[in-house]
Amino acid sequence: MTIITPSRWLGDLVKRSFLREYPVEVRHNTIDTSAFKPTSGGFRAGYGLEDKKNVLGVASAWGRARVCRIL
Repeated sequence: MTIITPSRWLGDLVKRSFLREYPVEVRHNTIDTSAFKPTSGGFRAGYGLEDKKNVLGVASAWGRARVCRIL
């Protein structure tokens, strides 16, 4: 297993943690900025939110944890 981190700082923390036995790679900004970027759109105007601040909240249902065993 290789641990991928987005910064050297986080990579250094991993190297001092219980995961230190695994190789660490730093990959800066692995988000595809050609697909994920600000765009102009009519969302605010369509919902009457031009002069208001928006907060996006994301959640997931809490449930029983699933455990996988690797043999």
